[in-house]
Amino acid sequence: MAIRLASQSLYSVHPGVAIVQKWVVELPHKTGRTLEEWVELVKQSGPPTEKERRAWLKENYKLGMNSAWWIAERAEGKPNEGESPAGLP
Repeated sequence: MAIRLASQSLYSVHPGVAIVQKWVVELPHKTGRTLEEWVELVKQSGPPTEKERRAWLKENYKLGMNSAWWIAERAEGKPNEGESPAGLP
């Protein structure tokens, strides 16, 4: 029988959390902009709707589907998948 230490949890973090955290860290290296910089660009220069923003990011900046989706959602004030409601990775 395995003994669980008090510091160990019964639950593990969903893999989606790690994926989003990794994406946020790697975004500046891959695109030259941080997540905050992308969100600011979308808010200042992007189309008005989330759907149009996703297409705009993919077409004009050659972002992948997930990146365009997550940035457009964040620009709307929504947390990304795997994030807390406060929007913190």
